[in-house]
Amino acid sequence: MMSFADSVKGCMQKSFTIQGRASRSEYWFFVLFNILLSVGSLFLHPLVGLITLITLPASICVLIRRFHDIDRSAWWWLIAFIPLIGGLIVLFWLVSQGTEGPNYYGEVPTNTI
Repeated sequence: MMSFADSVKGCMQKSFTIQGRASRSEYWFFVLFNILLSVGSLFLHPLVGLITLITLPASICVLIRRFHDIDRSAWWWLIAFIPLIGGLIVLFWLVSQGTEGPNYYGEVPTNTI
């Protein structure tokens, strides 16, 4: 399991990397980081746009790598636009364990930077 700090550092370093895979811990710790950052930025309204611009590429890329970990193309995120059920399907996939062993998108994430 990747630590919170390693997850944030790794996701920010890979802000423009869509190759490879991201483990559950890497993805969800980065989601937690974004939530904490959003709550913290509520008090700093002028910085909200800047914070979003800085974290958006990393958020998109870690989502893509998370889909790769469950052996799905990133295009599957479009299923979230199906009313009611689509978002639940995507959430189920995001909390699922990744495929064991190598898959089409690469080796198992090592959870280290």
